Amino acid sequence: MPDSSPESDRRKRRRKLRHRVDQIAIRLREIYTIELRLATKQLSGLPSTYGERCTFDQSPYRDDWRKLARRVLRGRMDPVLYLKRVFAGGTKHWPGRGYPTIRTIAEIDFTEVYREGQKDDEEMVGIELGSNSSIFKAHFGTEKHVSSRAGQSDRDVLTGVLLSSTHQVSCLFRYCVATTNGLNDVAEDFLNRAAMQYMARRTAYAKVWKEVLPKGFDRLAERVYLGQR
Repeated sequence: MPDSSPESDRRKRRRKLRHRVDQIAIRLREIYTIELRLATKQLSGLPSTYGERCTFDQSPYRDDWRKLARRVLRGRMDPVLYLKRVFAGGTKHWPGRGYPTIRTIAEIDFTEVYREGQKDDEEMVGIELGSNSSIFKAHFGTEKHVSSRAGQSDRDVLTGVLLSSTHQVSCLFRYCVATTNGLNDVAEDFLNRAAMQYMARRTAYAKVWKEVLPKGFDRLAERVYLGQR
């Protein structure tokens, strides 16, 4: 018979928690590698080779990654956004270097940096959504009026407006409109840029743009960001 004692249940919960912490730690390391390579390229123009020489299990910083993973897990924070906030808003903690080490990130709690950035992001993406909607509707209305004389269909007009560079509408908004209207080839053109835009303010977009974003986009955007698609 399986052991169902209280002690056995506690062991199972501890194993499950350790597994979850390791999952998040591995993910954090992947995200850090991406952000570090971006930062290094901006600073020196040279690519970073961080993470290429060893796996997570071989890393001498496993305990640091796990410490950080537990903090993110306790705070119910998005791992991608947490590290993006650190790279963007914690520069006073690593003067002269230009980017943080994992030891610094593990030792210093950047939860407040994460929370403050979240409030600003929600306001920003809300304004962006309203502006994008107004600009796009106006441009589509104008083009539809002009193109109706030439016998163009609404679908052709919409495709032209989505691909136009004459109006300031974000790639994420264009992707959403294209997907909603079944213009999959057009949507694919914007996917990579839309995903990177979304991941930079992931939680805010997921909350404020929830009526606009295609179903399953959050997971798709993460896969694009991590280079898994």
